[in-house]
Amino acid sequence: MKVYEIMSTELETISPDSSIKTAAKKMNRLQIGALVVSTPGFELLGIITERDMLRAFAKSLKPSTEVKKLMTKGVITIEHKATLEKAADKMIKYAIKRLVVTKNGECVGIVTLTDLITYESRLVDKLSDLIQTPKKVAEAG
Repeated sequence: MKVYEIMSTELETISPDSSIKTAAKKMNRLQIGALVVSTPGFELLGIITERDMLRAFAKSLKPSTEVKKLMTKGVITIEHKATLEKAADKMIKYAIKRLVVTKNGECVGIVTLTDLITYESRLVDKLSDLIQTPKKVAEAG
């Protein structure tokens, strides 16, 4: 299975000049854990996550603090045709919960730890059904 098959293509972004309060409100409203920080031309500058927001709170930063002062630069990305195993390996290696997905160097989506777990649990459910099928046939016969 490839990353592009489970990634979210509705990539939510925010300007680096926006306030962290605006970012927090947007993440809360959309019920998401991160925003990609980009220019109007969609140049990837960074990512701001729930973890960054907690750090801002712990440091008593003002709500008007600009996103660019808190965002994580050097975003870890993954190519859209990479395997889910490679995505999981990267998340483990860098201790992160989400990867920005790229295609030919452009951002095309995001894949999260939740996406990987959801896919895996669906796969386990399908395989469990397969294991139970012979038993169900034998019981019905």
